[in-house]
Amino acid sequence: MAQIESALQNVPPQSTQERAASFESASSDTGRPLVAVPDTKPTTIPGWTVREVYGETAVLAGPDHVWSVKTGDSVPGVGRIDSIVRWGNRWIVATSAGLISTE
Repeated sequence: MAQIESALQNVPPQSTQERAASFESASSDTGRPLVAVPDTKPTTIPGWTVREVYGETAVLAGPDHVWSVKTGDSVPGVGRIDSIVRWGNRWIVATSAGLISTE
């Protein structure tokens, strides 16, 4: 972490014109203009929510069952649990079939 902070301190600040020039350069490399894309909400698996997370365990509420899972577990209907992460004020459980989040 200290190495990253040190490297960031050595990066000179860019003016607005310098940043614009670097975007124009990136655009000319591909031959297409760069276009801003709106943020999209991640697609979640219908009927599933994260009820709570404690330690490395997430409690998932499915259509007809409540599951207590850890990374690597398999759950019928959603597949393998790939990760359990905090995203802002929500919990997200990534599975092989998609995402499950808090309401």
